[in-house]
Amino acid sequence: SGPIAGGTAYSVAVPGGILECSTGFNGELDGTPVVVTAAHCAGADGTRAAFADGEEFGTMTRTQHDGIDTALVAVDPELADRFRTNLVGAGPDTTQAITGTADPVVGQKACKTGFRTGFSCGTVSEVGAMIDVAGSRTIANAFTVDLCALPGDSGGVVFSGDKALGISSASNVAETGTCANADAVARENGYVPRLSAVPISDVLAAHPGLTLRTN
Repeated sequence: SGPIAGGTAYSVAVPGGILECSTGFNGELDGTPVVVTAAHCAGADGTRAAFADGEEFGTMTRTQHDGIDTALVAVDPELADRFRTNLVGAGPDTTQAITGTADPVVGQKACKTGFRTGFSCGTVSEVGAMIDVAGSRTIANAFTVDLCALPGDSGGVVFSGDKALGISSASNVAETGTCANADAVARENGYVPRLSAVPISDVLAAHPGLTLRTN
């Protein structure tokens, strides 16, 4: 019943099944509360988003799949006050206030929160990358963070300190099942688990009028 922090579990019913993802940063569009998330979590405009307990809280809108993977959840008016917060999850029963945005920089510490693997931090390893996601879609101008993320973390928040960096979009260890397996598979094959994210500056540019909650 309290404030909804970025990184909270939600689901969307689509033909053939259920998409499970994580909320991103809370924001406002034309004075109305919205939640930033990933387009591949939305299915299409008009689908309904629900919390883990099944309570619906908003409708997918402004879904943009090609190259950017961004969408917004237009929050239902009766639940609007729960989303008027600048908090994101930062560990068990811990939150971080977001006070602004920043562009990711190689070598920077960055953290993510998603419902599948929770809160974890790593290092930004690449910016301006073109990411091919298993041949099904691409992310243009992505940045990558060396940490484990799994299906369900998508749409969630990526941040550094009190600054929003981006939205989780893809992982190079998505099929491994657990982060323990991901670490083992990565070591065996000579790479590291890596999250790909959409820069928050690109998300804001894709949705004219969108602002993030910073207080």
